Amino acid sequence: MIKIFHTLLLILFSCAVFSQETKPITQKFHHSKQNAERYTVLKSNKQIKHGAYISYFRIPENEFKKIKKDILKLENYIKQKGSYQHGKKQGEWAEYIEPNVLSSKGHYAEDQKTGIWETYKEKGQVVERYDHDTNKKLRPLIKVYIVYPKRAREAGIQGTVLLKYRMNADCSIDNITVEKSVNPDCDKASIDTIKKLGAFSKKYDWECAQVELTQEITFKLD
Repeated sequence: MIKIFHTLLLILFSCAVFSQETKPITQKFHHSKQNAERYTVLKSNKQIKHGAYISYFRIPENEFKKIKKDILKLENYIKQKGSYQHGKKQGEWAEYIEPNVLSSKGHYAEDQKTGIWETYKEKGQVVERYDHDTNKKLRPLIKVYIVYPKRAREAGIQGTVLLKYRMNADCSIDNITVEKSVNPDCDKASIDTIKKLGAFSKKYDWECAQVELTQEITFKLD
């Protein structure tokens, strides 16, 4: 019992010492009250970042007023988020190209990128991947957004369109045909989706083979 008590005291003492090692820093934009960066530094050397790091986009004044009124959240304007360990980037980091639009994410180990990093293109519909452990570019992940036709939605039309198409060796797509129809608007939206898939595949993908494929696209009201 005494040993346990001593162990607990040692843990509490260690935590207290660690909590005193860093100092929080907030940097503002020039001539502004808006936060540009928030991070912590070592008390022993205030030039060395150690702990959580976050930076923000500069916010339009009308939106900044809404943040102060707690109508909007500052977290929606993050530009970069991660952590430092003794001045070096460590752990997961994420970067945004604009508010709420992810640009890239991955892990650092002592300031070096490690593992698989993802880069987001085409508003997140294409995810390029690179494995820094093997120095190899991986095939991208492609997921095209489906647009529910306004007239079909308003008319309460639901169903699944079945398409047949050909994927070519250069990753382009052609010979799109409707095997099962829902209505003209949904059919067209489905064909447009596959065409966009073909455009993204040809631009970002590789190692494709010529093959006949089928795809179901479902339109379902919430």
